[in-house]
Amino acid sequence: MFAEILASLGQNTSIVMDVADEYIRQGSTPVGERIASEVVRSYSDLPVMEPVQRGAEAVLLRHRDRQDY
Repeated sequence: MFAEILASLGQNTSIVMDVADEYIRQGSTPVGERIASEVVRSYSDLPVMEPVQRGAEAVLLRHRDRQDY
């Protein structure tokens, strides 16, 4: 049961991160960054959610890399 809940949470969070990434691509950077930051903070104390947290951090890093150029 726990594995099913974890998989569902991971899938739902992935969808949320796709939304955050799209906000950033469309120029609504503060909204996208806020969504990604909340995911990072929300799962910082759950080791089993590390893959989701890394995905959220990747969204933030991709955007930061784009801004640097």
